[in-house]
Amino acid sequence: MKKLLALLFSLIMLTSCGQSTEIQYQAFAIGLGIDFKDNQYIVYMQYLDFSNVAQFEGDSINTKKPVWLAVGKGKTIHDALIEIYQAMQIQSNFEHLTLFIFTEDAIKYRLQNIIESLNSIYSMRINGWVYGTDGDIGTIFTAKMPFYYPHTDSQLNHPETIQQSVADIPPISAEEFIIAVEEKTKTLIMPKVVMNPKTINIDTSNMPVVQLDGGFFIKGYELQGEIDREPMVGFIKMNNDTKRTLTHVKYSDDETPVTAEIRNPKVKRSVIVKNGAPRYHLSVDISLILREHAQKKNQKQLHYLLRENLKEEIFQSISSARNKNADIYQFEDYLFRYKNKLWAQKLHHDMLNNMTIDDIDIKIREVKSSNKIGKNEGKREH
Repeated sequence: MKKLLALLFSLIMLTSCGQSTEIQYQAFAIGLGIDFKDNQYIVYMQYLDFSNVAQFEGDSINTKKPVWLAVGKGKTIHDALIEIYQAMQIQSNFEHLTLFIFTEDAIKYRLQNIIESLNSIYSMRINGWVYGTDGDIGTIFTAKMPFYYPHTDSQLNHPETIQQSVADIPPISAEEFIIAVEEKTKTLIMPKVVMNPKTINIDTSNMPVVQLDGGFFIKGYELQGEIDREPMVGFIKMNNDTKRTLTHVKYSDDETPVTAEIRNPKVKRSVIVKNGAPRYHLSVDISLILREHAQKKNQKQLHYLLRENLKEEIFQSISSARNKNADIYQFEDYLFRYKNKLWAQKLHHDMLNNMTIDDIDIKIREVKSSNKIGKNEGKREH
C-alpha cells in the first residue's frame, strides 16, 4: 500500500504543470547591472533574444541582432525590479544570469546592501561573473559582438577562455565574491569593464566593444580604490591564475626587444626573518619560451635581464596597490591563515610597507617549443 501511494504521489508531481510558464512566454535575463545615483538604485536587466542563439531558415549568424534592455529605478533594488516586471509584460526568469556589473558609485556607497538584496531574491541565480565599471552599464550591455555573435559568448561571459590566450585580471565569480567579501583579511579585485572604440572595425567604421582595463580593490565591502591595467601588469603576468602572457626584454632603446612567453607561473608567499624582523617574501617559478629576436643573445644575460624586468613589474603592482591601501597578493590573508601569531600582533601593514624589490625572487625554466620546421632541443633551468 505504501509503495502504491508513493507511486501515485510521484505521478501527481510529474504531471502537475498547471503553474508552470512555457519557455516562449518567459523573459530570460542574462545580465544584471546596478548603478546608484541621486540616492536611488538604477537596475539594468539584459535579456536574451532567441535570435541570438538560434538560427532560423534563411537567417545568418552574421546579421545584426537586437538587444533587449530593461531599466528600472527605485529607493531599493526590489522597487527597481518591480518597475521592470510591470513593463516587461511577461514573466522574468533569473535562472540563466551569467553576468553582474556594478558601477563605481554602487560599489563605493551601496555594495553591502546590493549583496544582501541579491542574496535574498530566491529566484535569482548567483552563479555568474562579477565586474565593475566607471562607464555606462547600458552602453556595455548593448555593445555588439564582432561578427554579431551572441552576447552569451562574449569575453565577459567566458573570461576563462580569454585567459588561455592572453592574461588579464583573474575573473571572480559572483558566488566566490559574495563569500570572500565577508572575510576581513582578503582584498578582492573586481575586474573593470571599459569600452574600446578603436580596435575593431566593421568595414571602415569603428565598432565599440567591451574590454577589461584594471580593476577595483575591495576589502570587507569597502572600496580601496581602482587601478588601470598598466600598473598591474606585473601582477597580471605573475599570479597563479595566469596561463599565458608575453613579456619583452630591452637591451637598448634603439634595439628591437626580445619577446618571450611566460606559461603557468607558480607564485608562493612566505615570511622570512631578516635582521631579527619578519618580512614578506614572494617567489615565482615560471616556464619560459623565447619567441622573437633571442637567437643571438647570451642566455645568461637574457635571463638576468628578464628576471630584473619582471621583478620591477611585480614590485610596481605591489606598490601601486599599496598606495591604495590594498594588498594585491593577499599577504594579510596568508599571514592570518599560516602565521596567525604574527597577524595577531598586527604586523601586516608594517611588513607590507617595508617590502622591497629584494623580497622578490624569480626562477626561470626555459622550455624549447616545437617549431614548425626544426627540432625541439629540450629544457634548461636558470
